[in-house]
Amino acid sequence: MAAASTTDQGVAVIDDSPLCKLLSSGDGRHVTFRVDYAAARRPAVAGRTLRTTCAIGDGGAYRCEASFRLLIGRRKLAAFAVVVSGPRYRDVHKVVVDLVLVDNARSVALQPPTRSMAIQAASGSNQGGCGLLVSKDYLEENCVQDGVLVAVCSVLFLPELPPCLWMDSLGHRLAAMSNKQDSTLTDVCFDVDGERFNAHRLVMAAQSEVFRSLLFGSDDAGNKTETAVVTIDGISAATFKHMLHYIYCNQLPPPATGDGDDDDGEADHVTRIAELQRLLVAADAYGVEALRQACEDTLCAGINMDTVASTLALTEKGSYPKLRASCLEFLSNTQIYSVATNDECYEVVQSYPDVLTEIRDRFKKPRLTPKSQSTDTKDQTNP
Repeated sequence: MAAASTTDQGVAVIDDSPLCKLLSSGDGRHVTFRVDYAAARRPAVAGRTLRTTCAIGDGGAYRCEASFRLLIGRRKLAAFAVVVSGPRYRDVHKVVVDLVLVDNARSVALQPPTRSMAIQAASGSNQGGCGLLVSKDYLEENCVQDGVLVAVCSVLFLPELPPCLWMDSLGHRLAAMSNKQDSTLTDVCFDVDGERFNAHRLVMAAQSEVFRSLLFGSDDAGNKTETAVVTIDGISAATFKHMLHYIYCNQLPPPATGDGDDDDGEADHVTRIAELQRLLVAADAYGVEALRQACEDTLCAGINMDTVASTLALTEKGSYPKLRASCLEFLSNTQIYSVATNDECYEVVQSYPDVLTEIRDRFKKPRLTPKSQSTDTKDQTNP
């Protein structure tokens, strides 16, 4: 017997309602959702959520919950929702749910005026869902037959990939070869600050014209059988290691995972930005263009009060117009520009006096003259 309970922010829910049914296809992957639309329109029912459930999946291990509601008031909409949930299994990584309406001709309704709704997953469960908001006028004109609405739900139970597969690319395999001490599978060795890195000349040359010229520039370079040793100057071993990893695997150094402390997190961010700045300079020097762009884009996104000074200093030494523009935009949107006396901004203004003029010209800011620290101290002691 149907029982009404008040849930979902005060909306009455009729569980196991006879006005809606879920019919399983028997394969554990598809169900048909039937709604008695004529009865659902009655004043005593309209505005309430009709909900029903059934078992789904292999052995009925998952629960399929379907609901329908006619929204009353000015919004002439009908809401469908299907949620499939169950315990987490090793062989099921993700549950994907799709819901389509059936039209009067008993075929899939093509492109109805719908809006999808987000379905939140419950903590500790494996859950997927699909929701639709559909115009009542569209439903009544195209989908209601003999007073009944029909929707078809398809469920995919996706297996979890082994953790190693995401690293099972040719680049990662070649990188694993270069990381080994055995140099029989590599043909070049880079000496960086006393530390040696094995690599493959073809891989390095494919990513950089500078390395191509360095490794294949001489006439007999392509005929060498022994491993060549190339000394790299001006880069730390840590930075070269990150550059080598990007050349092989197309991955930047990952953000540090702190213990949740705000101060530690900010320090980790500053440390990573500093390494990306060094990596940008290295990529620029050795012509690794993809790495150069990746570093510049990441640095642009990471500008804050703790990094803007060092980032701006970097643009003074090299040609990084996009990065410089991001620094100027950041400074123009902060209170420091209008005050120009904080410790954070003082270093920028004193070191790069043209910055305020450049900001004014670029963003049409009013002319400002930064106060000196001595003036600030005097103003504070003699109000």
